[in-house]
Amino acid sequence: MNWRSQVPPAYDGFMGHMAVRLAFLMCCLSLVACDEIGDALDTPRRKRLEAKIAKLEAEVVNLQVAQEVAALKAPTEKTVERPRLKLASLGTFIHSFNASTARGELWFTNVSSRAGVVCVRGTATNDLTEKSSMSLPSCQAVDPYASVHMVLMFAGGDINRVCGRMTCSFTVDDQP
Repeated sequence: MNWRSQVPPAYDGFMGHMAVRLAFLMCCLSLVACDEIGDALDTPRRKRLEAKIAKLEAEVVNLQVAQEVAALKAPTEKTVERPRLKLASLGTFIHSFNASTARGELWFTNVSSRAGVVCVRGTATNDLTEKSSMSLPSCQAVDPYASVHMVLMFAGGDINRVCGRMTCSFTVDDQP
């Protein structure tokens, strides 16, 4: 004979469910109690951490203010104006023109230790009609011993009117 045989059949399922519910309730209560105890223990620690965070935030703000003040006190750098270089002074150059894209291109190499800015403008001329179209000026900084590629843009409608389906000659000159 075991203990189950002494429990009336009406209480059999009820007792099992009641035991499970009681165990679950005890677990929940112990978790809540542990959490409350942990919060009570963590309060001084939390206050110390919040004080450290506030101190670090104040230091960051002071550092940012110091950097801004230093930037205002620092002498401003003057931009060095590069001298203009003439295209003819750079020696040989290669140029091409494409009427379908309304664009000219220029390649050259600065074979000297000079640095500066080169500004050029291209002209497309129809040799039969003697009509011409000028590109927008193009400027580019040139470092010593640097190879340079410049693009000269034309107005597409002008090139179509000037060159049409014929070949145009293309020249490149310094832009004053």
